[in-house]
Amino acid sequence: MSRACACLFALALGACAGGSPLSVELRSDLVPEAEVARFEVELYEGPPPPGAVVPYERVIARARREVDYTAGARVAGFEGLPDGRRWLEVLAIDPNGRVLVRQRADLEVRGPTGRVVVVDRRCIGVECPGAGGSPSDLACLAGRCVDPRCSPSSPEHCPDWATCARDTDCPAPDATCAEARCTDGFCFAIVVGGRCEADAWCNPEEGCTPFDGTPGPGGADAGTPPPPDAGCPDLPCALDDPCHAGVLRCGAARCERVGNLVEGTPCDGGVCDGAGACRFL
Repeated sequence: MSRACACLFALALGACAGGSPLSVELRSDLVPEAEVARFEVELYEGPPPPGAVVPYERVIARARREVDYTAGARVAGFEGLPDGRRWLEVLAIDPNGRVLVRQRADLEVRGPTGRVVVVDRRCIGVECPGAGGSPSDLACLAGRCVDPRCSPSSPEHCPDWATCARDTDCPAPDATCAEARCTDGFCFAIVVGGRCEADAWCNPEEGCTPFDGTPGPGGADAGTPPPPDAGCPDLPCALDDPCHAGVLRCGAARCERVGNLVEGTPCDGGVCDGAGACRFL
């Protein structure tokens, strides 16, 4: 039995025995819909080797402009987990499907467990571990790599420069439509309502930005959310099988399979055969 299958079997046994629930709360100052379209929360038993392992479970949460993510929002829940070490990866995905921030969290599940994951806009484009840094610093805060155990509930694992005690400890945003705020020991750039016109969104670095295709941090057109009356469009999403096509329906919490990727699409060292299977060369 492969390691991945064995781990999945262990998780299934935990579910049959009742297991423990894990709730994941997100705190982020990325601007929902304008900068980030969705958050993908992936659960592993431990840190996965680079690019090789499929998560044991993935939950996709659509970013919604009416939610104040800086105050905290529950984005995922997992049930029936055996107690022990677990690893989370939270991906902030822009409207064009690009990863803005990949945040990592190392935690222990012991009975009902909650974990707050901070996704900091200063970590856009930051890859961890960084060159010359500790190989164990796999998470990012304030634009620098840190211990993935660092969280509001475990500040002892956080460096002093990554935390705050008051708003004045936080760097002020460049734009006047945003303000610095210290929340639960971490700095965020808070968008202040009413400082931009109805047809614009507040970019904390650049100011009020029209909904007109102005590039955001992810590249061309990444700063363009749907206009306020555009409804709730479906979004493409990733499934555990690399050759299955998925879509996140409006209001849904999980990715739905809608077909297969076309023949020749790269997949885990091979190519998709067009029927949903990965064919190794």
